[in-house]
Amino acid sequence: MTSPIQDFPIAIIGAGPGGLFTSMWLSKFGLKHVLLEGNSFPRDKSCGDVLPSIVLRSLNELDASLIPRMMEDGLLSPLSGTQFYNPKNSSVTVKYKGIEGLEDDAACYSVRRAEFDSFLLDHVRKSEFTTVYSNTFIRDLKAQDEGYILEGTQTSYSAKLIIVAAGSTSSIPQKLGMPKPENKHFALGIRAYFKGVHCESDQPELYFDKSVFPGGVYITPLSKGLYNVNLVIKKDAAIRYNITLEERFYALLECNSVLKEKFKDATLVHPFRGAGLYLGTKNRTVCGKGFMLVGDSAGLIDLLSANGIPQASMSAKLAALKAKECFEQNNFSADFMHDYQEKLHKRVKGYLALGKLINPIASSRLFQFAFLHFIRLISGKPRINTLLQALAYKKNPVIALVNPFFYFSLRKQ
Repeated sequence: MTSPIQDFPIAIIGAGPGGLFTSMWLSKFGLKHVLLEGNSFPRDKSCGDVLPSIVLRSLNELDASLIPRMMEDGLLSPLSGTQFYNPKNSSVTVKYKGIEGLEDDAACYSVRRAEFDSFLLDHVRKSEFTTVYSNTFIRDLKAQDEGYILEGTQTSYSAKLIIVAAGSTSSIPQKLGMPKPENKHFALGIRAYFKGVHCESDQPELYFDKSVFPGGVYITPLSKGLYNVNLVIKKDAAIRYNITLEERFYALLECNSVLKEKFKDATLVHPFRGAGLYLGTKNRTVCGKGFMLVGDSAGLIDLLSANGIPQASMSAKLAALKAKECFEQNNFSADFMHDYQEKLHKRVKGYLALGKLINPIASSRLFQFAFLHFIRLISGKPRINTLLQALAYKKNPVIALVNPFFYFSLRKQ
């Protein structure tokens, strides 16, 4: 017997940060919706496990109790800055700025994605505007006169508007007519959890290496003595050089003296898990008649940090605002949806600008040499932190990088 179709005004596909933030914003605007997730919770998800200031501001704007509750539950660990290492183990530290309006909070926290997503999902379930179905994989979708039919594994759903937050590797965007990600705009990553790593500070550490450039080994301290260990490389480079990421990680431990020392007593407590990263290295079509893409599905991951949660939070709010307009004006046409795309590209422009600039030349040996040599030149000079911090927080850091005065200021330090 065929199950009846469940009807909702809005359907969100995917309950990662993009889908969860979108759901919270829709509830804030009083819009009923269904949240469909292919896995059952709690579920593991490869990630850098870092919440920068943009995400913290979004959480606080949605509900000021969220961050304190996560702190009470012991989920968050404060982070004060990032240490960058070149292959010669020269390093430079960039400290994080405080958050205006949240002076009592850290500017950045680490949190395990499995715990973060589960916490937000528990919060979302309490909304009268939200219906949540987990373990519900959407196999296919079909356009109809008004909206879409979503075919699940057991039940189908109809919605006037769909918001796709299904991650970097979902086929749903292609079913909506979006092109597949190109290898040069895609990255591969692995993540494992270790205990006993000799990293004593509250700062993530990023170790660049020519063999995975512009990626590297990224170590983030978490609560309960855990360390998130990531290795990321662009997909085109992995294919070209036939790189197996886990093998490359252990090879780096052997040839890098600092990493070898830090991991000499380390114990692997959760094996490496892979992930695809749809990079925000070009502007893409992210909406059409009756649909919007948010978060990783929209290809918004930063090439340099490999972080997508900040952009997911930004796109979620814009998508919810557009959904509100759609229902107020009963207009779901592609033309009407288009300003969501324009606003999104404008909103994330500064955060993704450096990655877009570097992506075409990232594999160049000359660029690799210049970048890694730059880290060596500025290492050990604390006053430079102020300049780098200012660069990191600029709306468009590319403008500063093409300004000769920036490099003159560095030489003076």
